[in-house]
Amino acid sequence: MDYSVFLKLLDVLIWPATAVFLSIVFRRPLSNLVSRSEKVKVSIFGVSFESTISELERTISASLGGKFTQEHWDLISSAEEHGAIKYEPPGVPKDRRDLVRETMNAGLVMTLPRRAHLGDALGIAATPLGRLLLQARRKADENCAK
Repeated sequence: MDYSVFLKLLDVLIWPATAVFLSIVFRRPLSNLVSRSEKVKVSIFGVSFESTISELERTISASLGGKFTQEHWDLISSAEEHGAIKYEPPGVPKDRRDLVRETMNAGLVMTLPRRAHLGDALGIAATPLGRLLLQARRKADENCAK
């Protein structure tokens, strides 16, 4: 094979090869971007709207004062997985009240019985909005893992 033919072939193949290489290397971050743009349909009080998972997270994060942390996710997830987080004796422990209050004010968890003060609550449970957000996040995480 002539040296100039080899250089021309290399010139033609370099960009496709680079694109394939980079897509393999950055597969997870790229799929994360795509899955976070997946739309979910939300219906509240007879009003339906579609939003992306990332937009829902930004909105909820804003209602939490801009700090939606892994601790918030863990609280909602635990409340959803166990049906409720029960407190005996009644009352949310004082060291957890700020976290529970923030998550409750965002509409993601609720006290049991409903509208109980945190000091008197028998437990907390995930709200339908909290469960919806968890399902959407799990679906997005599954898509990222593929």
